[in-house]
Amino acid sequence: MKNFFLIILSFLLLFSNVNAETFSAALKKAYNNNLELNAERESINISEQELNISKSSYLPTVTLSGSQSEEETDKLTNRDGSSASITNVDPTVKSITIEQTLIDFSRGAELAKSKIGIELAKAKLLKKRTRYPI
Repeated sequence: MKNFFLIILSFLLLFSNVNAETFSAALKKAYNNNLELNAERESINISEQELNISKSSYLPTVTLSGSQSEEETDKLTNRDGSSASITNVDPTVKSITIEQTLIDFSRGAELAKSKIGIELAKAKLLKKRTRYPI
């Protein structure tokens, strides 16, 4: 009976799927799935987006606007009461405005603040990495 049990156990172990990872692969997987580190990485991405927004204030702005209206001029009359011979008109107004702010001191402060934010986020990530070395 003992031999039969050993034979069955050895067949089960022999034909079962064994998935093993190396130690370094397991550490890398844990490092990539660490929630605290992922939060700090996302904080860096957010800081980089804020920097892009700050840089965009240096770009010119373009405004397009337009309007169209129709006036019925069939019933126009002259001062003497006779009908005026003016055809219907469709007045159209179109405009394009391009603006560039030359001096605005608050933009430089926003840009510097965004750059400092990136450095701060990188420092926080580095601090978290030292808690969880690879």
